[in-house]
Amino acid sequence: MPRVIKRNVENLSSEDYYKCKSLNYRSRGEMLQVLIHARQYPKTYPGRAYLIKDKGDKLLSWALVTQGKVNFYTRKSHRRKGYGKQISQHIAKEYDIENLEVGMYDERSEAFFAGTKYNKRWR
Repeated sequence: MPRVIKRNVENLSSEDYYKCKSLNYRSRGEMLQVLIHARQYPKTYPGRAYLIKDKGDKLLSWALVTQGKVNFYTRKSHRRKGYGKQISQHIAKEYDIENLEVGMYDERSEAFFAGTKYNKRWR
């Protein structure tokens, strides 16, 4: 399984930042705006990114932790391969996940987070 890369958002390379931005832009989710703010205003909106890339440097999955919230995104073609779980385990090493809010959007996300200790909210 590919390894998890951890970076503060302001320390993401331009290439990784645009990969995260581009991948999430397609779904126009909250994660996109949070990423932009964390990059532009790191002191006000500090953010930590967790990325999983394949051997060819293609971004497969990523998560963003900022201001007590965590957001996850995995390419549709790479879902159900354990990437979200792998990232979640890394986040749990650095944060008390019971204090992190995670948004659930549909039955899939509800099922994924059901077995976790995240503070779950419907969005």
